[in-house]
Amino acid sequence: MKTGWKHLEVITICIVCLTSNIYVYSQSKLELNSQIRSETIIRLSEMLEDYVYPEVGRKVSNKLIRNLNEGKYDNIKEFNEFARIVTRELYELTNDNHLLIQYAPEDVRAIKNGEGLSGKEREDFFNQQKEVSGRRNYGYKEVRILPGNIGYLRFNEFERAEFASSTAHAAIEFISNTDAIIIDLRNNNGGWGSMVQLLLSYFVDFQDEKNNILLFEKNVPYKNEIIQYRVLPDLPGKRIIETPLYILTSKNTYSAAEAFTDVLQKRNRAIIIGETTRGGAHSTRGPEVLTDYFIVKVPVTEVLNSQTKTNWEGRGIEPNKKTESQQALNTALADIFFKDKRADNHESYLNSLGYSYLNDNILDFAIIIFKENIRCHPKSENCYDSLAEAYLKNGQADEAIDNYKKLLELNPDNENAKEMIKSLKN
Repeated sequence: MKTGWKHLEVITICIVCLTSNIYVYSQSKLELNSQIRSETIIRLSEMLEDYVYPEVGRKVSNKLIRNLNEGKYDNIKEFNEFARIVTRELYELTNDNHLLIQYAPEDVRAIKNGEGLSGKEREDFFNQQKEVSGRRNYGYKEVRILPGNIGYLRFNEFERAEFASSTAHAAIEFISNTDAIIIDLRNNNGGWGSMVQLLLSYFVDFQDEKNNILLFEKNVPYKNEIIQYRVLPDLPGKRIIETPLYILTSKNTYSAAEAFTDVLQKRNRAIIIGETTRGGAHSTRGPEVLTDYFIVKVPVTEVLNSQTKTNWEGRGIEPNKKTESQQALNTALADIFFKDKRADNHESYLNSLGYSYLNDNILDFAIIIFKENIRCHPKSENCYDSLAEAYLKNGQADEAIDNYKKLLELNPDNENAKEMIKSLKN
């Protein structure tokens, strides 16, 4: 699912991994009639009593009932259209992307069937869903060591720790000895609080049982309950407390991914680079059965930063360094290398580093490195030659020619530059 910050961890397992977001359901032969519309709105109105902000929930509930009584939905004949219109109204009234209904009769049947599962059947269902998630590698897409000993981790969901802890531990272990770490959440739509807690525990120190750091909290108003998430005391790998940490974000970064980002930013543990995130700090209860045709997700939990007692709902998280999302990786790498004293005025180091990125086909950043080398060493023929080569590999022939010409300005006798210009113009 791409709803981001998942519903409460204690939710019945049989409704966790429904696939309603990725299937297009065929319309029922049954026409959407006044009885179905009325039952749906009335039931939705009742369920909104548990909305995370009770007063808002009551206002929304009253508005929906008024719309129903005034005939606003009378001309809607298709199930999907009805779900879209009601969901749009819910968003307009709450600005809450987690609050929605969907036309999903197959999911309704799955939920109802799951409610009657025995202990063994529940276990089998759990294992089945774990296997399905495993085929996505639990959302982990890429883990590697970039040139210059930079750890890079990209994952697109925070899968539940019960499923993905081994994969998460292995990914962190792989990058644990690097000189800096970049975590790419630009396409991460969220997930489970248990995985947020697990990953944060690697980057925030555990002190002792009495002084164990509180990472974030979940406020559940309808239960009058606060759920706390603290640093885990035991991890299979070492904690990474001092290594410089960067998190890449975009306007798609959402929910649990925002919770992870928020904690590390507020603790000054990570530098956030990219775009302002989407802005969803609620957990939903569900998906639940609304009627025989619709499921509903009602946010019932508010996630709070443990230090500020605030969150990013409706606002998103502002990066420390704003840039377009596609430039976030280059910006992070530039911050790592060009702030590092080892790069200052070392022509051979920057040239070697540039070729490492060039050979890894990370061409944009190779070009950035070679440009920086020229800035530091504007009289070096080799710097212009390297940049020209990078441009050529990147398919930018005109830029390559320009740099070979600049090389010739420094050394008119450079035969290689002459030959390259001649060949590129032909």
